[in-house]
Amino acid sequence: MLNFILTIVSLVVLVIGVVALISPIPVGLILITLSLSTLVCVSPRSQILLRNLRVKYKKLNHWVLRLEAKVELKFKALAAALSSTRPPE
Repeated sequence: MLNFILTIVSLVVLVIGVVALISPIPVGLILITLSLSTLVCVSPRSQILLRNLRVKYKKLNHWVLRLEAKVELKFKALAAALSSTRPPE
């Protein structure tokens, strides 16, 4: 139940972030980043989608690999969720 609530809240924050992109302050980017990282942590469906995107787009995969290395120490749950979306080699 908690994952469902977090997923709904993340989707709402994502929509608010997209709307806030037109503001001169980069609040929209912050909201989009927070909502997408929460979605990857709590939603298996978003993890599957990210894995498929990483297989299809090599540059995205390279970018996410770099992101995994950066967040590994501070945000262990996010790093674990991102590493679970690695494409098969």
